[in-house]
Amino acid sequence: MKQTVLSLLAVISLLFTASSCSNDVEGMEEETVQVTFCAELPQALTTRADNEENSEESEETTSTTSPYDDYTVECAVFEKVKESTYEEVTNLRQSVEKGENGWSYSPRLVKGRSYRIVFWASKKGAYNVKSMEAISRNSNTSISAEADYDAFTSAVDFSGSFNEATPIGVSLSRPFAKINIGVTEEDWNGVVNGFGQTPTTIEVTVDGAYPIYNALTGSYSGNGGVTYTYSVSEEKKLGDYIQLSECYVLADSNVSVSYVIKDQNEKDICSGTITDVPAQSNYNTNIVGGLMTGTVSYSITFNSAFGGDNSKEID
Repeated sequence: MKQTVLSLLAVISLLFTASSCSNDVEGMEEETVQVTFCAELPQALTTRADNEENSEESEETTSTTSPYDDYTVECAVFEKVKESTYEEVTNLRQSVEKGENGWSYSPRLVKGRSYRIVFWASKKGAYNVKSMEAISRNSNTSISAEADYDAFTSAVDFSGSFNEATPIGVSLSRPFAKINIGVTEEDWNGVVNGFGQTPTTIEVTVDGAYPIYNALTGSYSGNGGVTYTYSVSEEKKLGDYIQLSECYVLADSNVSVSYVIKDQNEKDICSGTITDVPAQSNYNTNIVGGLMTGTVSYSITFNSAFGGDNSKEID
């Protein structure tokens, strides 16, 4: 009997010890550090003006403005769970408005783990960003101007030693290729004066473009081919040309651009297809010339980072 009691006491002691160890493990907290990321959008536009020309008292004034001041930056943290596999830490998702120091995001991360920090900057309501792995345009929105669909993104891998004292700058760039279509004034006037047709709308279909963007991987998905419809005005300018359309397209290879231009009576003025148009993310492509009357050849200009690069003539 005595031996049985001793055995029971030993078992109880072991169970208590195991329970205490288990509670100690569960109670141990991993060390976390708050890390600050500063999203950097393209540099602000700077304009200068003289108060009075050729005046000794004239002062040159400089004003700095940015077209992105009203942009919201959607920020998300994805933890690496195994090779090439990430899962979002949903409680760290945050929409950041621009503050005094720009767009600042400070998630608390666990030391020793690997993360991918994902950013998407756009006008509020322009895009559906519920899933950073399937971003698409919002169809029910008050945004109508194509330029208001401009957006910027970046994904940064982050692991190792975390330093909460030093903010980390992250440069965002466009995931789109921008495709513009423009005509000469002679081409426009030839249609208006020669045929009594005033261009009012243009429908542009880009085969090879995609409707969905994955900001985590930088990849595109969905059925290839996106269609845009724009109002046309003689007042819209593209350099020395009249701009018929500007399209922000998710594409990273040559695409085919088809267009239909309609007049004030919704009758077709002309239509056409241009193949092998270069399209690359953060690049700008201009298709300009006599597209409506066919009186002149058109050119395609392919510009890096919406700057200047190269062009070629196509008859």
